[in-house]
Amino acid sequence: LFSRLTAREAEIVERIIANPAEVSSKEIAARLGISPRTVDHHRARILEKLGIRSLAELIALAKG
Repeated sequence: LFSRLTAREAEIVERIIANPAEVSSKEIAARLGISPRTVDHHRARILEKLGIRSLAELIALAKG
């Protein structure tokens, strides 16, 4: 399932899973050295590719 993601999308998923409390686009962008808007775009694509609607679902999916 996660194999559908690009390297950058996978990196964002890893960051969200590793730090569920630190999931704002601003925080992720600062860590990865990209813009928050780019993070928003990647996040939307991640949810779309995985067929889920929220970050909570993403975290549950990754842990499940």
